[in-house]
Amino acid sequence: MLLRYLSEPELREGITAVTNRVEAFHGFSKWLSFGNAGVLADNAPETMEQLVKWDCQLKARGSVR
Repeated sequence: MLLRYLSEPELREGITAVTNRVEAFHGFSKWLSFGNAGVLADNAPETMEQLVKWDCQLKARGSVR
């Protein structure tokens, strides 16, 4: 894979494009997150469940294309 990556510019460009989209999504989700950047201050199950649901909804509706 490494030799192919080094020898094929199209493969490198494709990998770079996908990586940039993922990083953009991570930046967006970090910007959109709430409550200490998604870090929980307590171990309340309700709070954890809310954060997981929010994260799933964000990923389902805000996917970067």
